[in-house]
Amino acid sequence: MYYDFKLEPDRRQPLVYDEKAVIQNIKMLLSTEFGERFFEPHICAELGEALFELIDEDTADFILNRVINAISAYEDRVLMDYANCEVVPNYENNRYDVVLAFRIKGLEGQTFSTEISLGGS
Repeated sequence: MYYDFKLEPDRRQPLVYDEKAVIQNIKMLLSTEFGERFFEPHICAELGEALFELIDEDTADFILNRVINAISAYEDRVLMDYANCEVVPNYENNRYDVVLAFRIKGLEGQTFSTEISLGGS
C-alpha cells in the first residue's frame, strides 16, 4: 500500500547554532527533571535531589558533575571548557551559582560563558 505521508513524522527541527539559542537550551536542560519532556522524557539533568541537600562544597561538586554530564550527553552543539566551569555555593541566597564556559561547534575561535543560579531566591 502506498502513502504520501509518514506515519511517524520527524519532530526535530534543524538546530540553531548561535549563543542565545545554546544558552537557552542549556538553561532548559538544567531545569528539567526526568519525565518532564513529553516526547523525550529521558532528557534531564536530575538536579532536583541535590537542590534539597545542605549547601556545601560536596553538593556543589555533585551538581557540577551532573551539569557537565547532562550537557555532554544532550547538547551536541557544545564543547565544554571543563577547566573554567564551576559551581559555587551561595550561602546568603540559599542557592548555587553555576559558571559554564564552552565553545559552540561552527563558531570556532570563540569561547562563551554563562552564569546560572540554581535553587533559592
